[in-house]
Amino acid sequence: MTDAFHYTIRAFDTDDAVAVQRLIAELQDSLSPLDESLPPGAQMASAYYAQTMERCREQAGAIFVADAGGEVVGFVVVLTRVPFASADAPPGEFAFVTDLAVTEAWRRRGIGTELLAAAENAARSNGARELRLDVLVGNPAIDLYRQNGLTEYLVTMRKRF
Repeated sequence: MTDAFHYTIRAFDTDDAVAVQRLIAELQDSLSPLDESLPPGAQMASAYYAQTMERCREQAGAIFVADAGGEVVGFVVVLTRVPFASADAPPGEFAFVTDLAVTEAWRRRGIGTELLAAAENAARSNGARELRLDVLVGNPAIDLYRQNGLTEYLVTMRKRF
């Protein structure tokens, strides 16, 4: 039986693939009330996982998991070498957190903060000078990001037709 509060943050292992895909689906489904046009998690998790692994290979990505007695209860993905792509952008590269999720039963225990710190450490050790991430308006994780020093930089506006 797992100690109710014991977990470790460690590097992703390919044995974690199924658990990470489960968390991708859970994250996607938790966001659907914020954007009803998102596909269901079960529909997109496998393809999204494959896309994430490819992006990690291309942009020096790292994945960390929160492991509670052999059960993956959270994960974070950070791409540490994302090139600025626009002519009006700063030169060089930045780090980008594509995903951070903690299963509902394990939230509010500091896991998200520790996963974010692992992503930041990976970014710094790969020479990144800036960490970015996107968050949907209304996602309660925005408080976690603010508490860990991230600030709003760009607001994307939309008008649905």
